[in-house]
Amino acid sequence: MKKLLAPVASVVLAWSVLLPSGAAADSGSATFAYWAGTGFICGLPVPNPCPDVARAENGDTVSINGTGTISIHPKSATGSGAFTHTFTGGSRSGTWVATELLSFVDYGSGTGAFGPPLHAGNALIRVDLSVGGTVVHTGILEVTCRLPGAGGPSEMAKEEGVRLNVQGGVNFNERVSGITVFSQTAP
Repeated sequence: MKKLLAPVASVVLAWSVLLPSGAAADSGSATFAYWAGTGFICGLPVPNPCPDVARAENGDTVSINGTGTISIHPKSATGSGAFTHTFTGGSRSGTWVATELLSFVDYGSGTGAFGPPLHAGNALIRVDLSVGGTVVHTGILEVTCRLPGAGGPSEMAKEEGVRLNVQGGVNFNERVSGITVFSQTAP
């Protein structure tokens, strides 16, 4: 795994120097960029890095890609991307836009090539899901990144990736494939 994610570490390190700082300097504040199944991640030599895929109990899948930022204190989220909901008999594609950071737990940076600015963590982000330019649902997008050497609860043993709970709709609660990354852009 370390050999496969080494390119991620070098690219994210280079990008973190170029990204503008968006966090205030008060205690407890931090800003992180996130990537889910998109961008430089797609060029990694690992099986199925893009897009991130999650499955519902009924067998439906959702493929998601996108990027954005999250800030802690004050909590905020930006970001957008695309999704495809595949179900028996067809599929439906659209876009998602982050509207609110519900929570973020930073499990710390990894070790070696996976060290700062890369962080393992878990973010819950409220998103609007649109088809044809019209918001059709809201949902909670969960983005999870795990890194060798990073802390976190035993829950971090779960596969990294995304899950999507569509409010009043399908709950894509099983991670299937994909890669996600958090990179701290400001303390």
